Amino acid sequence: KSQVAGLWQPLWQPPGQPRAFSVRGVGSTVYDLLDAEWRTLARRPVPQAWRSRSPLASLTRLGPVVEACRDRTDPAAGNRTLGAVLALATGGDPLAARVALQAVLPLVVSTAAGLAGYVGWGPWTSRTDLDGEAAGTMVELIGAPLPPGALWPAAVLGSRLRDRLRTTVRRHRRQHQREPVLVADTAHPPSDLHEAYSAAERLAQFVVDAARGGDISLTAAQTVLA
Repeated sequence: KSQVAGLWQPLWQPPGQPRAFSVRGVGSTVYDLLDAEWRTLARRPVPQAWRSRSPLASLTRLGPVVEACRDRTDPAAGNRTLGAVLALATGGDPLAARVALQAVLPLVVSTAAGLAGYVGWGPWTSRTDLDGEAAGTMVELIGAPLPPGALWPAAVLGSRLRDRLRTTVRRHRRQHQREPVLVADTAHPPSDLHEAYSAAERLAQFVVDAARGGDISLTAAQTVLA
């Protein structure tokens, strides 16, 4: 199980002090913490070095940069702005990485919400655990280069985030299915399980149900799922 204990330390630290991503949110969600920090960062001016990139040239503060990235009236323009910020982020600019995270935070929230059915019996013990992993994973993805010529970076990041979180679900299932004894879970019977998202997941669930019902042996189930 992947557990993220913290996500973000203050962006600006004294020179020479190493930055580290940590997610600590006592009494609040990781999203609340990021939004609270952003209310301060949004008022900061756009760095002069960013002005050479055409989508950012006319923007003077960080708040409007995020708004431009989220522009639903012109998604193509919004993605161009996001792409410019991501290019700075992958080049090692921590402020750009923070701006990019804020820009795609609604995408992180919706993606995590789509996997909430796995909380409790799946790889995440709580919604806070799931939200923290989703946000922490997005931080990693923002630092990874986009495919050459990507015109819709928001879609690329969303797809990569879903794939990473579903991989966590599949890994958890394989570990659970390889336990010495497969018994019916009275707290979470098969009928209550969240619907599988892929053909591989549906196959795995079918094999587990068959083993629980006595239709196939445990050895056969483990062989199929190995």
